[in-house]
Amino acid sequence: MTQSLNTKLASALIFWTAVHVPITNAASIDTETSTPATTAASKEEQAINMAKAELSKQSSMDATSFKIISAVEHTWPDSSLGCGKPNQMSAQVITNGYVVTIQTNKGTQVVHATDKYAVICERNIILRNHGNVGAPLKNLEDMIARARSDLANKMHTQPTLIRTLNFAPNEWPDTSMGCVVEGEAVEQKAIKGYRIALNYAGRTYVYHTDMTRVRACPPIEAQ
Repeated sequence: MTQSLNTKLASALIFWTAVHVPITNAASIDTETSTPATTAASKEEQAINMAKAELSKQSSMDATSFKIISAVEHTWPDSSLGCGKPNQMSAQVITNGYVVTIQTNKGTQVVHATDKYAVICERNIILRNHGNVGAPLKNLEDMIARARSDLANKMHTQPTLIRTLNFAPNEWPDTSMGCVVEGEAVEQKAIKGYRIALNYAGRTYVYHTDMTRVRACPPIEAQ
């Protein structure tokens, strides 16, 4: 009888302990299991910081004076981030990052960046020369709007369904902006402007602008 009573008391004590005594490592377990993965927002912030640091290094300018115009998500087919050079080896791996456009007191610069590193394509570097060799930005929004409207008309859709992927400063050797229109008189002189990439229904369309004209390149009919 005494043994049976002792067994019952022992069982009751074990039950009470399990219910009421806290687990010593509960807090640490909770913390470890609930820590979220790096968010997209933090990856974007890190990519922007990488872009600013790389641009500061390349231009010898103070990164605190930079103004971020845009940071657009982009996916590249390899680790060169679209800035590969002849005979340069790049890891053939899909690389996600951002096309970051930065405004400085000498002009604008596009930097390709991930949350780990950043690259400036040589053809886009406009800050080596102390003169502003890039096209002004004041009309760029209007040019992008015109490009989206043109693409929407050609696709028989609404401009709101056209997504702007990125834009980058460019320079062409003549007034055709790299896309000669039949019957057009082309003048051989340097033309500064921007290359605009748009997306509709999973497909990318490229437009060129000299901040006055906007044209699809290649023509939409040829894509």
